[in-house]
Amino acid sequence: MNLICIELKVKVDWQKCQSIFRPNCWEVCFSFQSVSGEAFFFENDQQYPFDLIFIDIEMGMMNGMEIAKKIRETDENIEIVFLTNRREFVFEGYEVNALRYCVKPISEEKLNEILRKVITRKREEKCYLLEKQDGEMRKIDLSTVFYIEANGHYIEINTKQEHYQFKKSLQEIMEYLVEKKGCLEQAGFLLTHRSYLVNVEFIDSVNKTECILENGKRIPISRNSYQKVNLAFIRYYQKK
Repeated sequence: MNLICIELKVKVDWQKCQSIFRPNCWEVCFSFQSVSGEAFFFENDQQYPFDLIFIDIEMGMMNGMEIAKKIRETDENIEIVFLTNRREFVFEGYEVNALRYCVKPISEEKLNEILRKVITRKREEKCYLLEKQDGEMRKIDLSTVFYIEANGHYIEINTKQEHYQFKKSLQEIMEYLVEKKGCLEQAGFLLTHRSYLVNVEFIDSVNKTECILENGKRIPISRNSYQKVNLAFIRYYQKK
């Protein structure tokens, strides 16, 4: 999860937050930075590669509400949380579709509640691949993909109904999933082998050499990947 705090005058132990989430859900990796309002817009020219923005209402040259309104001019989806000692901005928070409006100091319980909500929303977001095949753009819902296999300079994507082949590397697909969801497991995929990405939703069983999908397909598991794949498989079905 990519977080940024704009002139936040509250100390937050992000490592502690990360350790709280680890036992209860898939790996959650926090990437965190803190900047001034002016630096935020200087470094991010109308593109905001963040999952969540904490904004302190009271700051220097710009107030937090002005920053949020400017963000909303080009990005309607990024989650915004306001922190302040003043309550009079609460109703303005609705205008920019803020996730929360919190009075300082923010408690650990409230912070974890916010992070959990953002993680849940991110996981539930539909994720698509847009690729060209036979001269046509194809939109592939990744939740329907059983597995993705690397084959030379191509990848083969196998869904419930279709089979696609595109000139792309498995690494590019992995980078896309991490960008969209934060990490592979949050996207619902496991790297079982250097040539295979498998959707955990469709795994029926796992052993030390392979996983068997619900359609009967057997996918190899490398020796180095077994423990991580097995643990992720167990965690996934414990949560269902």
